[in-house]
Amino acid sequence: MVNAKDVVSHPLRAIDAIGYPFVRVAHSRKVMKGEDKSFASPDVVWTPARVDGDGAEGCSASPPPSSCHFSVFGLFDGHGGKAAAEHCAETLVPCILDALDARGPIARDDDAEDALEERLPAALVDAFAASDAQFLLKDIHSGATATIVCVNGRCVTSAAVGDSLATIDTGSHHQRNSTKSSGGASSASRLTPEHRLDTSASERNRIEAAGGEVRATAFEEGKPVGPLRVWPGGLAVSRSMGDRDGKKGGAFYLTPPGFRIVLASDGLWDAVTVKQASSCGAKIGTQAAAAALCKLAQKQKDNRDDITVVVCDFLADASHRDPFQAKPPWRTELDVRWPFGKKKYDPSPPPSTRRAARMAAERAEADAIAAAREARVAAETEEAARAAARAATVAELERYERERESARDGGGGWEEQQQHGFHDQQQMQQRMQTQYEHHHRTHHQQTHHPQMRQPQMQQHSPQQVAYLAQHHEMAARMRQQHEQQMQQQEMLANLQRQRMAQQGQYSTRGPGPFSFSPPSSSPPPPRPHPHPPSSSNGVARELDAPAAGAGVGAKTKPKRKGKRERAQERARLIAESGGGTS
Repeated sequence: MVNAKDVVSHPLRAIDAIGYPFVRVAHSRKVMKGEDKSFASPDVVWTPARVDGDGAEGCSASPPPSSCHFSVFGLFDGHGGKAAAEHCAETLVPCILDALDARGPIARDDDAEDALEERLPAALVDAFAASDAQFLLKDIHSGATATIVCVNGRCVTSAAVGDSLATIDTGSHHQRNSTKSSGGASSASRLTPEHRLDTSASERNRIEAAGGEVRATAFEEGKPVGPLRVWPGGLAVSRSMGDRDGKKGGAFYLTPPGFRIVLASDGLWDAVTVKQASSCGAKIGTQAAAAALCKLAQKQKDNRDDITVVVCDFLADASHRDPFQAKPPWRTELDVRWPFGKKKYDPSPPPSTRRAARMAAERAEADAIAAAREARVAAETEEAARAAARAATVAELERYERERESARDGGGGWEEQQQHGFHDQQQMQQRMQTQYEHHHRTHHQQTHHPQMRQPQMQQHSPQQVAYLAQHHEMAARMRQQHEQQMQQQEMLANLQRQRMAQQGQYSTRGPGPFSFSPPSSSPPPPRPHPHPPSSSNGVARELDAPAAGAGVGAKTKPKRKGKRERAQERARLIAESGGGTS
């Protein structure tokens, strides 16, 4: 394995990153009697023997590809001294490897991880028995509980005797209920069975069936008082390394992205529950979680027992602070199996099959990503080609329009006017009038005065003839419009002079140097109707209306006409004068 600072990486992570997460381990303890021991071996190598002899006996310094790397973590709570705990910490890993080799060689084409997962549950039982037998030969009156957890990729196998528990936490509850309190369901599960006398009825029945006795430490008034103990001897644990009873092993097949394993002695589990321990260490780092659990046990219960906590985090990424940082897209479920229990299980797929399925899924995902990228590039290329085609079509249409206008105008025309900057309508009309006079004079000289014909002048083309005819017609129409506009302006000027004369004769102002009064013999002007009917003679009535207060000196302001009324009046006056527009 590759160790980068405090994170350990599996060699097969380069080809299967999901199946082999990073490993980070932290320890925390409170020493009272000094009887607890623990170890963490994140890189244990087992090279099985092959049928052809290529195996553990003939391996070189560097393990061959057929070797298997896995992690082993252990915690031991001694009683009667620390000798048994120290012995277990030193001998259990070699005993596990010997038990794996004792099953015999494997076939040449077999996968080492397949053989490891198949042999590991029974190998743990044999390793516990071998370590126990070795310790009994020392004739030391001491004992210890033992909790072992083996991790191969995402397969977790555990074995334990005594009341030191191991738990696994997938973090699914923390992510689904990040804003809720810790009172809900916990995502942590036990990795080891219950061997505690006060909580396991099956353990009490087993001891009594074997001839032992389970009762309290004392009696008061005929009633049991105090914790339960195993008699004879008054032991607090029902199983230890001195007990020759078989041990159970459980295997958990995990789903990504990360998980946490906690091993702790009874100094922690006597004070807190599994759910409390899971909530305490949620969303904090490995070392911080171990320290927090140890401190939590001290706050919850004032005891004098040793407290040892080992936290093992399996991370999806080496930069993650905790294993729950990468949220799973689905709910994490654990497949728990007890190989030595009464329940029968269907055979689970071997590690090589699971690894091949994960690698195939990764390849399919990579192919899908590559196909999506290629499709995006093809779509962008096609869109660029369509845009270029549209631009070429627009350019062709513009070129065609320019050629058509040039052909219709005889090579000059509107394009020439735009080049000379004739943006004003009046300038354009003057230019057209000048061109018309020039062409008309030239045509007149060539028709009526042949002697003035220039020898270098050529015959007009059909396009030039059409151009001259068009300009001749346009010039005639412009002259007619100009004459009509001059007539209208003259009529409006006359009308304005008449109105000013009437206003000067019938002034609405009082006597003054510029006021005129009508002669006394003239009759007074008629009084206008308050609501005159609309008729063609409405303008005349409006012109006579200011004279209503001439003799009284009223200051009535004439009503301002609207734009539509002025236009109607102008049209009526033009029609009455006989100078209508064409």
